[in-house]
Amino acid sequence: MNKRSTSMNGKTLLYLILFSAGILLTTWFFQIVYLKYSYRDYQMRLMNRLASSIQKSSDDVSSILENIAYENEVCIEYYTYDGKSFFYNTLMKGCALGKNNPDLLKVEQDFLSSDFLIKDYQVVNQEYEAKAFLYGIKLEKGNVFLYRTLEDVSGANVVLQDQLIYLTIIAIVLASVVAYFLSRKLSGPILDITNKAKKLGKVIVLPESMDIRIIEAASIVLKEGIAKVILIGNEDKINSLANGIDISSAKIIDPDSSDLLDKFVNDLYDIRKEKGMTLDEARNLLLSDYMYFACMLVYEGYADGVVSGACHSTSNTLRPALQILKTKPGVKLVSSFFLMDVPQCDFGENGVFVFADCGLEQNPDSEKLAEIAGISASSFELFTGKQARVAMLSHSTKGSAKHDCVDKVVEATKIAQERFPKYEIDGELQLDAAIVPEVAKMKANDSKVAGRANVLIFPEIDAGNIGYKLVQRLAKASAYGPICQGILKPVNDLSRGASVDDIVGVIAITALQV
Repeated sequence: MNKRSTSMNGKTLLYLILFSAGILLTTWFFQIVYLKYSYRDYQMRLMNRLASSIQKSSDDVSSILENIAYENEVCIEYYTYDGKSFFYNTLMKGCALGKNNPDLLKVEQDFLSSDFLIKDYQVVNQEYEAKAFLYGIKLEKGNVFLYRTLEDVSGANVVLQDQLIYLTIIAIVLASVVAYFLSRKLSGPILDITNKAKKLGKVIVLPESMDIRIIEAASIVLKEGIAKVILIGNEDKINSLANGIDISSAKIIDPDSSDLLDKFVNDLYDIRKEKGMTLDEARNLLLSDYMYFACMLVYEGYADGVVSGACHSTSNTLRPALQILKTKPGVKLVSSFFLMDVPQCDFGENGVFVFADCGLEQNPDSEKLAEIAGISASSFELFTGKQARVAMLSHSTKGSAKHDCVDKVVEATKIAQERFPKYEIDGELQLDAAIVPEVAKMKANDSKVAGRANVLIFPEIDAGNIGYKLVQRLAKASAYGPICQGILKPVNDLSRGASVDDIVGVIAITALQV
């Protein structure tokens, strides 16, 4: 399986962070432009008010400055104005920070003793910082406009600051909404499966506790609430292998010391005694092969499903399941499928397909092929929530070639259509006729499935196995599987090369199969 996270892998998370940052930066850029012109407009209105500024006595000015300093932290940079030379000389930069501040007294003295030009003033408090640059404004002695200007700039800044906050909130909401839909596209169907699994609270058994990948996957599953986990093995050895990985929420069962062992021995003997199993053989299997103990936990109702195969073969995984759990009522065989998620693909269900059988049934006859078609359609609808459209694949489309293997698919199509009338099933179809609308119009124009298929049934395992790996490698598709179908309770196999994310994904799928 491809290394794909069940919720959101590192690459997906990076895409979302970069995308959200782009949205915010773009929005802030337009905010800056907007605020710049807003300030310019406000400055022009202040200039117009200057013409009608009210003249006050010097005592009033002194009182005004004192109030400004007391109520606001005000930093005033001002310049004297020499009417003869038109030359600006900096007297000082005084910070009037409070009542009776020496700098404030200096400001008052300079203000009362000379005409001056306000170049730059700044209002500062704990909530905001407002800057306005008013060049070329001559303020005569006794002009109360200074106080009014400071009040107006403060108020204007609060308004603009609020606008900035509102625009930022809008930008964050927009980025979040787009990021949500982008994450669904990037993460594919496994994200929906994981979210559904979280609501079910199923118990999944992981018998391969000797593999560090299983321990890491169990930690993720427990942390994200995808399922409850039972680990099979010696508790001390498991905790030693975990070495700090948090699996404290997992239930650990050691068959050697379990109170369930004797009951399981007797029940396994009853299940297999007609095949010649003895009580001693049953006990030995439960103690030496944890997959048998895991399947008995499911059989007895202590758990809902099993995931294994990270360090065992497919036969070692499925043999105990078929011996103990057997098949679902009405199901004639156990088969497997891969849930395929092809990026940037309009075929299938926006790039999502079920490929079957790619891992178990080697050369199914027409009856088995029809059975695989029906149960694969059911699996597709379970995991995607979409209507299944099943294509029975062949190297022939509607009689374009003659061969015994074509006849097998034609016959399988007839059986499947009769046995599973609720699903749209058609064949025989070549792959391009099955998924490409333009080709379907030429080769099978009267088919309801051709050009729209999302469930692909391969005629035998060679074609299926090669097909899914071609799509996985060449199209960079995510391939989840092989997922078993037809067993009474969900038991799923893992590739021995499975990543931790793969294992988490299969656990989520298993929880949803229950």
